[in-house]
Amino acid sequence: MDSIPSSANQEDHVSMGTTAARKARMILDNSQKVLGIELFASSQALWLLGEEKLSKATKAVYEHIRRRVPPVEKDIAMHYELVKFDEMVKSGELVAVVENIIGELL
Repeated sequence: MDSIPSSANQEDHVSMGTTAARKARMILDNSQKVLGIELFASSQALWLLGEEKLSKATKAVYEHIRRRVPPVEKDIAMHYELVKFDEMVKSGELVAVVENIIGELL
């Protein structure tokens, strides 16, 4: 944690912990959104290229995703789809799908 000087370094320590924690939370939220976008792109690629060679766990995740979000077949505003992917990442439901196949993750 950093400190900011105040009154020519004559004053008490000013903790930046709250600001750092808030920034870390924003980074986590943004990272989850990026992961959702990556999952969206990957699921579209699997839909286009085929899912024949997927592992059991990956296939289960793909099928779970497709139950919530159908493939995009035409140009659309993708806000609602991306929100669904964000919710799937934040809720941990995709991790639960994988754990049902391979057991508890560390």
